[in-house]
Amino acid sequence: MPLITVTGVSIGTGAHELGAEVARKMGLDYVDRVILAEAARQIGSTPSAVAEQVERPLGLGDRLADFVRNVFERSALAGSGADPYFGGGMDMLLVREYRDIPEAASGDDNDQQILQVTTAVIHEIAQRDNAVIIGRGAHLILRDWPGALHVGTVASRDAQVRRIMEREHLSMEEAEAYCRDNDRGRDGFYHRFFGLSPVDASNFDMTVNTERLDIAAAADLVAAASAFVKS
Repeated sequence: MPLITVTGVSIGTGAHELGAEVARKMGLDYVDRVILAEAARQIGSTPSAVAEQVERPLGLGDRLADFVRNVFERSALAGSGADPYFGGGMDMLLVREYRDIPEAASGDDNDQQILQVTTAVIHEIAQRDNAVIIGRGAHLILRDWPGALHVGTVASRDAQVRRIMEREHLSMEEAEAYCRDNDRGRDGFYHRFFGLSPVDASNFDMTVNTERLDIAAAADLVAAASAFVKS
């Protein structure tokens, strides 16, 4: 089964929409920060809440929660006394919007550990070889992963603002500010954790302009391209 990452070069370029459509067409797991947040929340589930889930099939969020819990039990950050995920800053790469990721404090030495755990989570998803992963630096974490297809999405600023207005129910002015703040956070995220620019097209196998191609057509192209990626 294919493994595909879809990353917006900027917010509002349709990465989420394209990824969801590719996953639907190809019958793949869809993984974005919302799915990862749900997995993180399940780490703190009470025994009774876990018991209520026993008789239903395990979903992707359940499987990831089990894996992430095991990772944190082995993580040095889990010994801080705070919640190892939210209290230790482990949600920065996996869950938060880019604009909500705080800047690194002077002398902060947790970044490498955060990146290591994030890499372990992304690798666990990739091991299943049947997923579409949205953003979170997955195309960089998995850049040498055999058979993975890395897709970037682009669109004009006007198209980005329109998409954010519709998706987030914002005015034009609010959507423009939202885009600016998120792009600033995205730049900081990539430079901080990967030392790279998010707009470098060489990090992708293909780039799709979601303004010129509708999502359904773009998904067909991605699905077709995934069959030709070298393993």
